[in-house]
Amino acid sequence: MLQYILLLAVTVIAIQARSPLIYECSNKPVCNIYCKYGYHVDQDGCDICKCKQPPHCSNVMCAMYCEHGFQVGADGCEICKCNQPHKIRTILDIGCHGCGVGRITLNMDKYSPDAKLIGIDVDNFAIETALKLKEEEKITNIEFYLMGAEDLKHKWIRLFDWVTILTVLHDLPNPDPCLQQALRVMKDDGVMTILLCLPPK
Repeated sequence: MLQYILLLAVTVIAIQARSPLIYECSNKPVCNIYCKYGYHVDQDGCDICKCKQPPHCSNVMCAMYCEHGFQVGADGCEICKCNQPHKIRTILDIGCHGCGVGRITLNMDKYSPDAKLIGIDVDNFAIETALKLKEEEKITNIEFYLMGAEDLKHKWIRLFDWVTILTVLHDLPNPDPCLQQALRVMKDDGVMTILLCLPPK
């Protein structure tokens, strides 16, 4: 019996020697607040009841939609990668001139290589430039059309998983027809992304 007690005492001392922080931190008061970005630590390396500030992340726009959110990098900022593979199969980009003569539409292809992408614009220069970029980069799953949203094809009704209208609506005197047609070609469970450029107040 005495031998067993001595063995137990030696084991406890050894555990404490290997993991002193576990023993020291166990006596800290319980914190009743939730900190999304974790807690600060004291000089002993123990959590204290003070939240870390959110990381300073850039405002770079990711030209993709992630149904289950984006992955987070080591700095706590979201990166342009989806948490889970998404089910986006068809994408319509309305006004690819506003997105840099097709550049945003072409970038979408990098993150949705299995999707069918269509870009439309009323500006002939925008479409011609987008077609040249498409040819230069040898992309086959994107089509560009010279048309406005009011001319969207009847066969496209309820076709698109994702519709984007980026930096377009603020240039239209009446954006309602554009929005109505965009909704007409979007699937019932689809997603629409709108980006507005408004003058500073």
